Amino acid sequence: LGNTALYALGALVSIMIFSLLLAQWMFKDRKINSIAQTVFFTPHLVAGVSAGFIWSWLMSSQSYGLFNSVLNSLGLPSVRWLDDSSTAMLSIIMPCASIFWYSV
Repeated sequence: LGNTALYALGALVSIMIFSLLLAQWMFKDRKINSIAQTVFFTPHLVAGVSAGFIWSWLMSSQSYGLFNSVLNSLGLPSVRWLDDSSTAMLSIIMPCASIFWYSV
């Protein structure tokens, strides 16, 4: 328990210091900073867009939507996941919750 606490504290402090130094360096208006910001931000953007496309495919009300294909194969009717106001909010919460629980 002591080793875990020491590791967590050391990692937290070092990451915070490194992050603040990097943020101060990136705050200045230089050409290299705009390139660095693009390089640092692009993977986050690509991951979010990819996850959005995958969840959109899973919940599609068309014949190729995976959730509706499974429901149809079980003899259940299709659900308009993102098209109906009664299911849309749950359909938006599910991906966010799954990302949160996966990251924990």
